[in-house]
Amino acid sequence: MRSTGPPQVPITTALTQGHYRWRHDSILQELADKLERERTKKRPRQKPQMIHFVNEGQKAP
Repeated sequence: MRSTGPPQVPITTALTQGHYRWRHDSILQELADKLERERTKKRPRQKPQMIHFVNEGQKAP
């Protein structure tokens, strides 16, 4: 009796021909491009806020 699972030959052929790799790589390239655009996007600079430390036993202002 034969297996009723998915056919393995077309998948193996597709893998050896690079079909899945091209698709995977193109998605990764899109993500990398988007991340690089976001990384280099000009953003308004925020003024650094001062941190006021309180010594032990003192109250915060």
